Amino acid sequence: MQKLFKLQVNLIKKIMSLQNTISNLEVRKLIFSTSLIDTQDHWAVGTEWQYAKGTVKMHNEGFSCSCKKKPRKACSHIRNVKLRMYGTFDQYYKDAA
Repeated sequence: MQKLFKLQVNLIKKIMSLQNTISNLEVRKLIFSTSLIDTQDHWAVGTEWQYAKGTVKMHNEGFSCSCKKKPRKACSHIRNVKLRMYGTFDQYYKDAA
């Protein structure tokens, strides 16, 4: 009976440790600022845009994307969202075609 109790306690400790690790990974997402959009208290803060390989989210500090583990610069998903917010995305691709 005591062995079973110890196994349960160890299992609970491991689950809690994994939950902490997952929450730490979520916090580590890099947020890339933008010069043309004032994201501080913007109406779209908290909005998420879904893509095949990642999700872009607007924060008060800028944009983050989940497509890369350690991004050095803003990915194409973030650039895509910013272009759409600027209103130039569709025209950019029409001109390129």
